[in-house]
Amino acid sequence: MLDSLLAEAHDWNVSPDNDKDQPEPVYELIGEEAPGFHSDQGLGGGEGSSGAAGTPGAAGVALRRALKDCWASVRSLKFWLQSLTVFLLSWASAVLLVIVLVTGGTYTTDAHFWAYILTAALLVLGASLLAFLWGLSIRQTADDAGSTGLLHAWFFAAARGMAFTVASTVGLLILATASNAPAELAGVAAGVMVFESVVFAGIATGAAWLLPGRGGQLLAWSTTAFLLLGNVAAVIALLPAVRQYEPARVVLNVQRDDFGRIASYECSPEFLGIVEVFHTERVVWLGVSHPLLIFALFAGEASPGTASVSWLPAELETAGAGTQIPCVGSATAGANEQGETPVPLALTGIGTQLAMAGTLLLAGQAASRRREWLLSS
Repeated sequence: MLDSLLAEAHDWNVSPDNDKDQPEPVYELIGEEAPGFHSDQGLGGGEGSSGAAGTPGAAGVALRRALKDCWASVRSLKFWLQSLTVFLLSWASAVLLVIVLVTGGTYTTDAHFWAYILTAALLVLGASLLAFLWGLSIRQTADDAGSTGLLHAWFFAAARGMAFTVASTVGLLILATASNAPAELAGVAAGVMVFESVVFAGIATGAAWLLPGRGGQLLAWSTTAFLLLGNVAAVIALLPAVRQYEPARVVLNVQRDDFGRIASYECSPEFLGIVEVFHTERVVWLGVSHPLLIFALFAGEASPGTASVSWLPAELETAGAGTQIPCVGSATAGANEQGETPVPLALTGIGTQLAMAGTLLLAGQAASRRREWLLSS
């Protein structure tokens, strides 16, 4: 009996010596303690799913930083000194232009209204330059070299431009009250100043992040110079290229509006002769990207009954339609209303500015992301 039990125990390998040869069990970590586990991999809305989904994006982080920095900047004395200097220079320049060009050396009662209009126009130009300089003055650091730094610089410069707009609008409303002028022009100027602050801040920051150093500054200044000087100069330089001599017909039943502009007319079959025609509709779209012309176009729509405000937009629309001389070329006999541009000139100017600023911002963001990738690899 004892021999049979010992033989059975030997077959089952339950001897103490055999236990030492067995491998120890291996335990694998599961759940949140497992290596490579991320809390955002869970399903549903439990506590394990509140990871990257609740993290704000780069734009949100940049916007909050920009607003915080802008608030600190607005509370500084330097910002208000800069804003006051630009406003006073705009007003003084407007008064000087009115005395020299409008009133002939004296400052009459009507000069207040002209000074108000010119001050609003010059403030649009000042807001554009300030936003550009603020965007260009933001230096890149090791932490801000990426796309988040670009957005922060753009938002910061644009926000400072909007703060300047608020202060300038208050001053314009004071001038409007003193000169008994329509306050709508101050609102138009405020809207254009906000838009130009966003555009010129984007041009400066986009170029700076696209080409860090002197290359970015040169690109930014070149783009700004085109929008402030080059576009109008290009239109003037291209005028000889759009000059043609075309046959003209006799114009009948000409009707003019309250400002002396041709509102409607009829073309006679009778041949008048060969006249010189400038097809300005081919080149005028280049010039309307200037901030002052954008302001003038919107100001004319806001105050259509004011001759001193609406004459320039009317002339621009006429140049955009190419109808300075009626009944020329292939004009047929019959009623012929004053032509209109296919696309409003103001929208053309806004679209041109947005295209230029957007191109630089997208290129700057792509370049900053590429530099981030190179540093991380």
